[in-house]
Amino acid sequence: FAYFPRGGPTPNAKYIGEEKNVLLKEERSEYLYSYECIDGLVSELGGQVVENSLAQLPRVSGTDEYYIKCPTGEARLTQAGSLAHQFPKGLIHTVAPFYGADRWQFLLSKAYTSAFEFLNDASDIVASPLLGSGSRGIPLNDAIRIATLSVHHLGFLRDSSFSIKPQSSSSSFAALGTLRFVLQEVSDAYCLISALEEVGS
Repeated sequence: FAYFPRGGPTPNAKYIGEEKNVLLKEERSEYLYSYECIDGLVSELGGQVVENSLAQLPRVSGTDEYYIKCPTGEARLTQAGSLAHQFPKGLIHTVAPFYGADRWQFLLSKAYTSAFEFLNDASDIVASPLLGSGSRGIPLNDAIRIATLSVHHLGFLRDSSFSIKPQSSSSSFAALGTLRFVLQEVSDAYCLISALEEVGS
Protein backbone atom coordinates (compact mmCIF):
# COMPACT_ATOMS: atom_id res chain seq x y z
CA PHE A 1 0.00 0.00 0.00
CA ALA A 2 1.04 3.58 -0.55
CA TYR A 3 1.83 5.38 2.69
CA PHE A 4 2.40 9.00 3.53
CA PRO A 5 4.51 10.27 6.41
CA ARG A 6 2.51 12.61 8.62
CA GLY A 7 3.94 16.06 7.99
CA GLY A 8 5.83 15.07 4.83
CA PRO A 9 7.73 14.63 2.72
CA THR A 10 5.49 13.05 0.10
CA PRO A 11 7.14 9.81 -1.13
CA ASN A 12 8.45 9.70 -4.67
CA ALA A 13 5.60 8.47 -6.88
CA LYS A 14 7.66 5.76 -8.59
CA TYR A 15 8.19 4.03 -5.25
CA ILE A 16 4.63 4.19 -3.93
CA GLY A 17 3.42 0.69 -3.14
CA GLU A 18 6.76 -0.95 -3.91
CA GLU A 19 8.48 -3.31 -1.55
CA LYS A 20 11.19 -0.86 -0.54
CA ASN A 21 8.47 1.30 1.04
CA VAL A 22 7.18 -1.48 3.28
CA LEU A 23 7.72 -0.50 6.91
CA LEU A 24 7.85 -2.57 10.06
CA LYS A 25 4.73 -2.15 12.22
CA GLU A 26 6.62 -0.13 14.83
CA GLU A 27 7.85 2.28 12.15
CA ARG A 28 4.37 2.97 10.78
CA SER A 29 2.95 4.78 13.81
CA GLU A 30 3.41 8.21 12.23
CA TYR A 31 2.40 7.13 8.73
CA LEU A 32 -0.98 7.13 7.03
CA TYR A 33 -2.16 4.78 4.31
CA SER A 34 -4.16 6.39 1.51
CA TYR A 35 -7.44 5.02 2.89
CA GLU A 36 -6.74 6.81 6.19
CA CYS A 37 -6.73 10.21 4.45
CA ILE A 38 -9.79 12.02 3.15
CA ASP A 39 -8.15 12.53 -0.24
CA GLY A 40 -7.41 8.82 -0.56
CA LEU A 41 -10.92 7.82 0.49
CA VAL A 42 -12.64 10.27 -1.86
CA SER A 43 -10.44 9.27 -4.80
CA GLU A 44 -11.11 5.58 -4.17
CA LEU A 45 -14.86 6.05 -3.77
CA GLY A 46 -15.07 8.29 -6.83
CA GLY A 47 -13.51 5.57 -8.95
CA GLN A 48 -12.00 5.68 -12.42
CA VAL A 49 -14.01 8.75 -13.47
CA VAL A 50 -12.37 10.85 -10.75
CA GLU A 51 -8.95 9.43 -11.59
CA ASN A 52 -9.43 10.27 -15.28
CA SER A 53 -10.76 13.74 -14.43
CA LEU A 54 -7.71 14.44 -12.28
CA ALA A 55 -5.41 13.16 -15.03
CA GLN A 56 -6.94 15.65 -17.48
CA LEU A 57 -6.17 18.68 -15.34
CA PRO A 58 -3.44 20.80 -16.96
CA ARG A 59 0.02 20.93 -15.46
CA VAL A 60 1.00 24.35 -14.15
CA SER A 61 4.64 23.71 -13.28
CA GLY A 62 7.31 21.08 -12.75
CA THR A 63 8.92 18.37 -14.86
CA ASP A 64 7.65 15.15 -16.44
CA GLU A 65 8.87 13.24 -13.39
CA TYR A 66 7.40 15.57 -10.75
CA TYR A 67 4.75 18.06 -11.79
CA ILE A 68 2.08 20.21 -10.15
CA LYS A 69 -1.52 20.53 -11.32
CA CYS A 70 -2.85 22.37 -8.29
CA PRO A 71 -0.42 24.57 -6.34
CA THR A 72 -0.64 24.73 -2.56
CA GLY A 73 -3.52 26.93 -1.48
CA GLU A 74 -5.38 26.63 -4.78
CA ALA A 75 -8.33 24.40 -5.76
CA ARG A 76 -9.58 22.49 -8.79
CA LEU A 77 -12.97 21.02 -9.70
CA THR A 78 -13.39 17.53 -11.19
CA GLN A 79 -16.22 15.14 -11.95
CA ALA A 80 -17.48 13.18 -8.94
CA GLY A 81 -17.68 9.74 -10.53
CA SER A 82 -19.42 7.25 -8.26
CA LEU A 83 -20.09 10.08 -5.78
CA ALA A 84 -22.12 12.11 -8.30
CA HIS A 85 -25.42 11.28 -6.59
CA GLN A 86 -24.13 13.11 -3.48
CA PHE A 87 -22.04 15.75 -5.26
CA PRO A 88 -23.70 16.35 -8.65
CA LYS A 89 -21.66 19.47 -9.39
CA GLY A 90 -18.36 17.68 -8.83
CA LEU A 91 -15.53 17.34 -6.34
CA ILE A 92 -13.39 20.26 -5.22
CA HIS A 93 -9.74 19.34 -4.72
CA THR A 94 -7.53 21.73 -2.77
CA VAL A 95 -3.93 21.40 -1.59
CA ALA A 96 -3.13 22.21 2.02
CA PRO A 97 0.45 23.08 3.01
CA PHE A 98 2.72 20.89 5.07
CA TYR A 99 2.95 21.93 8.72
CA GLY A 100 5.86 24.30 9.26
CA ALA A 101 6.29 25.14 5.57
CA ASP A 102 6.84 28.74 4.58
CA ARG A 103 3.59 30.72 5.07
CA TRP A 104 1.71 27.52 5.93
CA GLN A 105 -0.99 29.30 7.94
CA PHE A 106 -1.74 31.76 5.12
CA LEU A 107 -1.79 28.97 2.53
CA LEU A 108 -4.11 26.83 4.64
CA SER A 109 -6.58 29.70 4.92
CA LYS A 110 -6.22 30.34 1.19
CA ALA A 111 -7.10 26.68 0.50
CA TYR A 112 -10.50 27.24 2.13
CA THR A 113 -11.05 30.47 0.20
CA SER A 114 -10.07 28.83 -3.10
CA ALA A 115 -12.53 25.99 -2.51
CA PHE A 116 -15.36 28.41 -1.71
CA GLU A 117 -14.84 30.14 -5.05
CA PHE A 118 -16.58 27.20 -6.72
CA LEU A 119 -19.82 28.01 -4.89
CA ASN A 120 -22.18 29.63 -7.37
CA ASP A 121 -25.68 28.97 -6.10
CA ALA A 122 -27.52 29.45 -2.82
CA SER A 123 -28.40 25.75 -2.80
CA ASP A 124 -24.76 24.61 -3.07
CA ILE A 125 -23.35 22.64 -0.15
CA VAL A 126 -19.62 22.09 0.29
CA ALA A 127 -18.58 19.23 2.58
CA SER A 128 -15.06 19.75 3.90
CA PRO A 129 -12.68 17.92 6.22
CA LEU A 130 -10.26 19.80 8.45
CA LEU A 131 -7.77 20.61 5.72
CA GLY A 132 -4.15 19.78 6.46
CA SER A 133 -4.80 17.74 9.60
CA GLY A 134 -3.99 14.37 7.99
CA SER A 135 -0.81 13.55 6.11
CA ARG A 136 0.13 17.23 5.93
CA GLY A 137 0.83 17.04 9.65
CA ILE A 138 -0.95 20.17 10.88
CA PRO A 139 -1.85 19.63 14.56
CA LEU A 140 -5.58 19.35 15.18
CA ASN A 141 -5.81 22.50 17.31
CA ASP A 142 -4.04 24.56 14.63
CA ALA A 143 -6.20 23.06 11.85
CA ILE A 144 -9.34 23.92 13.82
CA ARG A 145 -8.14 27.43 14.62
CA ILE A 146 -7.37 28.28 10.99
CA ALA A 147 -10.55 26.64 9.67
CA THR A 148 -12.59 28.65 12.17
CA LEU A 149 -10.88 31.95 11.39
CA SER A 150 -11.17 31.30 7.65
CA VAL A 151 -14.92 30.73 7.62
CA HIS A 152 -15.49 33.57 10.08
CA HIS A 153 -13.44 35.96 7.95
CA LEU A 154 -15.48 35.01 4.89
CA GLY A 155 -18.72 35.82 6.71
CA PHE A 156 -19.99 32.36 7.54
CA LEU A 157 -21.76 31.54 10.80
CA ARG A 158 -22.61 28.17 12.38
CA ASP A 159 -26.28 27.25 12.61
CA SER A 160 -27.98 24.68 14.85
CA SER A 161 -27.40 21.83 12.37
CA PHE A 162 -23.64 22.38 12.44
CA SER A 163 -23.59 23.78 8.95
CA ILE A 164 -21.82 27.02 8.15
CA LYS A 165 -24.04 29.54 6.42
CA PRO A 166 -23.43 33.10 5.20
CA GLN A 167 -23.84 35.55 8.06
CA SER A 168 -25.06 38.59 6.16
CA SER A 169 -25.58 40.02 2.71
CA SER A 170 -22.27 41.85 3.09
CA SER A 171 -20.39 38.57 2.66
CA SER A 172 -19.11 37.91 -0.85
CA PHE A 173 -20.37 34.36 -0.33
CA ALA A 174 -23.73 35.44 1.12
CA ALA A 175 -25.87 33.91 -1.64
CA LEU A 176 -23.48 31.16 -2.53
CA GLY A 177 -24.39 28.18 -0.39
CA THR A 178 -23.44 26.31 2.74
CA LEU A 179 -20.24 24.81 4.14
CA ARG A 180 -20.56 21.57 6.09
CA PHE A 181 -17.58 20.24 8.03
CA VAL A 182 -17.28 16.45 7.94
CA LEU A 183 -15.08 15.03 10.69
CA GLN A 184 -13.88 11.53 11.49
CA GLU A 185 -14.02 11.82 15.29
CA VAL A 186 -16.83 13.13 17.49
CA SER A 187 -14.25 14.74 19.77
CA ASP A 188 -12.96 16.77 16.80
CA ALA A 189 -16.49 18.03 16.17
CA TYR A 190 -16.83 19.24 19.75
CA CYS A 191 -13.50 21.08 19.49
CA LEU A 192 -14.61 22.73 16.25
CA ILE A 193 -17.98 23.73 17.69
CA SER A 194 -16.26 25.35 20.67
CA ALA A 195 -13.88 27.24 18.41
CA LEU A 196 -16.71 28.46 16.18
CA GLU A 197 -18.70 29.65 19.17
CA GLU A 198 -15.67 31.44 20.58
CA VAL A 199 -14.81 33.30 17.37
CA GLY A 200 -18.46 34.16 16.78
CA SER A 201 -18.98 35.64 20.23
